[in-house]
Amino acid sequence: MKTNSISNGSVSGQAFTFSGLRHALTIVLMLLGVVAFAQTSAQPSETSYEVKGVVLSVEENTALTGVNIYLKDTNVGTFSDVNGKFTFPRKLKAGETLVFSFIGLKKQEYTVTANMPEFIEIRMEEDPLNVLGEVWMDAPAKSKQKRRSLNH
Repeated sequence: MKTNSISNGSVSGQAFTFSGLRHALTIVLMLLGVVAFAQTSAQPSETSYEVKGVVLSVEENTALTGVNIYLKDTNVGTFSDVNGKFTFPRKLKAGETLVFSFIGLKKQEYTVTANMPEFIEIRMEEDPLNVLGEVWMDAPAKSKQKRRSLNH
């Protein structure tokens, strides 16, 4: 059996060298660096927010069913349920804007912020022009029916 003994300040048998220790320390530090990088790259660089809320009528203070809710300049969206509640289908980043629209009501926009509440309340008001739409006339309308005299 081989034993290690110390004599005159040296180690006999298996000796550790400073270069071997340096290599081992370098490997450990590299592994720690890889682990730290993997953890930071797995986390999103920007915080995302789940957007939930309810859509109400300003005039009647009632829930609005079927309100279109979409992310501005995209085709990602959802609708409010029978209780006016909604949960947007994906998480949003601060600065992104939701658009709320419904026939007969003014469009509303809501921009996501870092300090937004967990549950938002959107109040929509009537827009009579939105119900009727816009009417353009270039010239007075002319009837295509012939006029008849009531005295014939």
